[in-house]
Amino acid sequence: MKSLILLLVAIFPTACATTEPASDSPPAERGERGEGARDASLACAPTTPPSGDARGAFDGGAAWGYESKDSDAVLVIEAHAGAGGPMSAGRHTIGPDDVSYATCGLCVILETGCKERRGRRQCAKAFMPVAGGSVSLSRIELEEGGVVAGALEDVALREVMIGSDGRTQPVPDGETLCISAHTFTASMTAASSGEECGGHGHAHGDHCHCDEGYVPDPADDTRCVPE
Repeated sequence: MKSLILLLVAIFPTACATTEPASDSPPAERGERGEGARDASLACAPTTPPSGDARGAFDGGAAWGYESKDSDAVLVIEAHAGAGGPMSAGRHTIGPDDVSYATCGLCVILETGCKERRGRRQCAKAFMPVAGGSVSLSRIELEEGGVVAGALEDVALREVMIGSDGRTQPVPDGETLCISAHTFTASMTAASSGEECGGHGHAHGDHCHCDEGYVPDPADDTRCVPE
């Protein structure tokens, strides 16, 4: 599993919809199509991902992430250069590597049935793409105040379980959702390099006392974000 994912998850904590698969399940291998391959006959329900409260983060030229959410759903898009993810504008076709969180270079995750509990997000279901469809990136500006912008096009998402090591297994008889077109945009902030409270406060027990002009991140109370 890409170590940079841990950094992006710390910025955008995906929650407990990601369930560890059975211990005898084989790990996903790069290039293995398996259950994630596009099925032309796949039936799916149209859905519109959330677009509110959008934000982006980047780690130099190594990784970037986007998150948007509404009251009970969260969309996360991540790219990791070490796994072949795009660091500049262009069109990315969702391939067999991108159906598993263990191997995706450009990762698309939709979580539904989400609730905030004690500063952590917990979601009932998680979805990742099957092969096919695309992500068109119109802007990738990996700098403070830069912009990430693009669109999901003809993306089918299958309900999955994602293990702590990134191994991804389709849920038997799970839901499948279709996104015909969805645009996204957010401004970028630099990923924390491990500074206490993101460099804008100090730890007090298991949460932060934030500097003036900053408040605890509602999704992660160990970080401070602009008020």
